[in-house]
Amino acid sequence: MRPTVRRLLPTRFDVKPIKYNYLPAGFTYRPWVMPLALWGVAAGTFVSLLMSATPIFQHDVLFKVPGLKAFYEDTTPASDKPF
Repeated sequence: MRPTVRRLLPTRFDVKPIKYNYLPAGFTYRPWVMPLALWGVAAGTFVSLLMSATPIFQHDVLFKVPGLKAFYEDTTPASDKPF
């Protein structure tokens, strides 16, 4: 068969899309990672809000976060505390 001009030029059916690999080598796509991370953040937020009134949690966790220390620090004088 003789090559014609039509056979030498590529058509739109001859061009294949290039597959890009956006992940580094050794990583695979895991669809459960993002929902698991969001649930973890939600659970951590819930626990910190629930335990924020507990003094030992305030001292061990909340005082060590730079932005939260000033908010949870008790500035009430000892003479005004009932217990």
